Amino acid sequence: MSTDVELVEVLTKRNSENWYDDLIKRAAAGEFHDFQSFHAAPKLVLAEALAKFPELNDIRNDVINGKYDE
Repeated sequence: MSTDVELVEVLTKRNSENWYDDLIKRAAAGEFHDFQSFHAAPKLVLAEALAKFPELNDIRNDVINGKYDE
């Protein structure tokens, strides 16, 4: 699964309160993608961003466990 497609879809489905708009925008732009990002460790940046939302801890764990590795 990728951060710029599938992660965007997952976050969008759970974004009923528009709290994740910034995360969705950043993911869609490739900021957390292993090969498109300007970050040296984009998954660490993503895990840190997700940590601000405890209700997304399941997604954060998926990122940490490699589910969204490109």
